[in-house]
Amino acid sequence: MNTAAFKKLQYDKVQEELERFALSYLGKKHIRDMVPLTQLKSVRQRLDETAEGAVLLRTGASVPIPSLEGIEPVFQLLGTGYVLTERDFTHIIQFLRSCRQLIRYMASKKEIAPTVSSYAASMYELAPLLSGIEQCIHGGRVVDGASKELAKIRKKNHRCRGSDQAQAGFPAQQAPDDHAGKPGQQTKRSLCAPDQERTPQTGEWRRIG
Repeated sequence: MNTAAFKKLQYDKVQEELERFALSYLGKKHIRDMVPLTQLKSVRQRLDETAEGAVLLRTGASVPIPSLEGIEPVFQLLGTGYVLTERDFTHIIQFLRSCRQLIRYMASKKEIAPTVSSYAASMYELAPLLSGIEQCIHGGRVVDGASKELAKIRKKNHRCRGSDQAQAGFPAQQAPDDHAGKPGQQTKRSLCAPDQERTPQTGEWRRIG
């Protein structure tokens, strides 16, 4: 079909109207790239799919279609060596959960929408991937138990912070002569970093020597 025919049919207006109902960026892109079908078999197949979708809506169904929020940049970065952030993993978790919900929902509707439900049946839940991410990301942050190494580092960090905070409330000890401040002033040594001391004027830590 040539450009003049598209213009005469106001095909772009049809696409704009249809795009309002798309729930994801991929859906919107698909609508913008759509062209009229010319094969009768394909036309009939699309009409059958539309009829099935209409049946689902008439039964009061609310199809749990994933919104793909935050997934587009993740897909673009795959294979580039970029390290995904906690926020990226949170979007992946939501996407995988939505896909799982859609798969199970459409499986329950295969009798009234066999063609449409078959598309969802071809999807994968990726349960091991979802489980692995959920074990490492919670509340938008990497949990301590994400790996043994991380658990050790954070445990040591928490212990050091607790020691320094506890020491801050203890009576100050007189610093050695070679590191003493002005007469009458005292400094405090860090339990986790013995080569550092807290200055009485500012309360900041400084390296000794």
